[in-house]
Amino acid sequence: MRRTVVIEANEVPLRVLQWYARSHPGSTIHRLLHHAAVGETLVTETITKELYPSQTWASLAMGVPYEKHGVYWYGDPKPAEYPMYWQLAAGAGRRVGLMGALHSSPLADRSAGGDFAFLVPDAFAESPDTIPSSLSGLQAFNLAMTRSNSRAVSSTRPIAAYATGALAAARSRLRPRTVRDLAQLAAGVAAGRIPRERLRTAQFLLMSDPFERLTAAEDPDLAVFFTNHVAASMHRYWFANFPDDWSEALFDQAWVDRFAGELPAALDALDTFLGRVLAYCEATDRSLLVMSSMGQTGGAPLVHDGDRAVVLDQAGVFATALGIDAPFDVRNSMVPHLSLDFGSSQTASDQERIVRSVEDVDQWLDIDRANGVLTLTYTLDPAGNDSVAIAGRTVKASDLGLRLVEVAEHRCGTHHPLGVMIVANGRTDGVDGQVVDPLQIAPAILRSLEVEPAPHHQDPEFSFWTPSHRLPRPHPIPRSQPTTRSQPTTRPHPAAGAEVAT
Repeated sequence: MRRTVVIEANEVPLRVLQWYARSHPGSTIHRLLHHAAVGETLVTETITKELYPSQTWASLAMGVPYEKHGVYWYGDPKPAEYPMYWQLAAGAGRRVGLMGALHSSPLADRSAGGDFAFLVPDAFAESPDTIPSSLSGLQAFNLAMTRSNSRAVSSTRPIAAYATGALAAARSRLRPRTVRDLAQLAAGVAAGRIPRERLRTAQFLLMSDPFERLTAAEDPDLAVFFTNHVAASMHRYWFANFPDDWSEALFDQAWVDRFAGELPAALDALDTFLGRVLAYCEATDRSLLVMSSMGQTGGAPLVHDGDRAVVLDQAGVFATALGIDAPFDVRNSMVPHLSLDFGSSQTASDQERIVRSVEDVDQWLDIDRANGVLTLTYTLDPAGNDSVAIAGRTVKASDLGLRLVEVAEHRCGTHHPLGVMIVANGRTDGVDGQVVDPLQIAPAILRSLEVEPAPHHQDPEFSFWTPSHRLPRPHPIPRSQPTTRSQPTTRPHPAAGAEVAT
């Protein structure tokens, strides 16, 4: 059995890591690209919608395509017949520690029948429950910050409250270096030296600290950590670092000068974290797997939606206006989506017919149903008259429970099927310099843990560690150059379009 630490770096492509490594030759990312097995993941499954992280991570973690699992939005139900790879490992007697991986909530369902050293569910959990319970305060703060992230630039997240709440949630268990980094971040934002949007990195700092501490203390066979902070920066500031992806400038030089440091700052935080995790893996003879289920790229047209965005505050008012007349629970989702759980597929189907029958709503509302969950995506024009048409009437956004807020930035980085896979401190076959199918990653991880893959899994064409060829590499021979087989900007996006919320 090969113990493994998995870092799920949401939407990070190899191109961005190579770009960072070129200007940071002393970085851990540079070391990984030159000394580890480096490949790419490529989403090939058929989907008529834009690639979305909740869909691609579900496919990767379950090892089956979207057409089988049906999970697209965060609130969509996860079919029990396709457990996540870390659930299968925990159920087979492998000790698992997990922090923030998508689809790891609700806690009771995901932890049932498994051996979990620690489990902090994803940022879309309905409750702050954690294993151990001492982390529930930290998770409560994490959930509050995620729910308030609507691109708003108003004082919904004042700096002082952010820092105070973060430190109170983590209490005195934060390491001194994390307290220092958080204090410097808050002070820099307060003084106007760095953009307010960089506060998103604080959530990464708050979650990575206990992950490192618990992994070292609990010694799990499989430890999994998910981060979205680099993806958030790429979505907002891709043009600031890769302006040549567009034939014409999206923003002026003042904008570039202001935001050009945001992606490097996000990668700096990731690099520091990876350095400590890699050192731990080398000291304890573990493999380190850094991967993304898809990536991002530039070049797509920027959707200019003015300086305001539409946020839903009152789900009940919104649902009533659409004619919904059955009880529902609201599932956590991102702007501009509303996920309603009706508890049964039949009820959800009935309510879907009601909404679709309302005249005019198809002009500004998209409807998706996954079993008992309806996800409604509202598209209003903030630059217009702040109203929509329903059944021949003009209705103000405020009468639908919607609110307009000022936003700090637009999105220019878009989803792309090419992600990254890096395997360090372990023997690999069929990874280095290759493009691999994400659907084969789950069974490959299970095999490295000496857990039999599920019947629905593919037979992987690569391995992360072969017991009969175990070859620890504390001082690997460096390659002359990192792999450059992919150029994401030259490969067409299967369904190009601006990302609406991450």
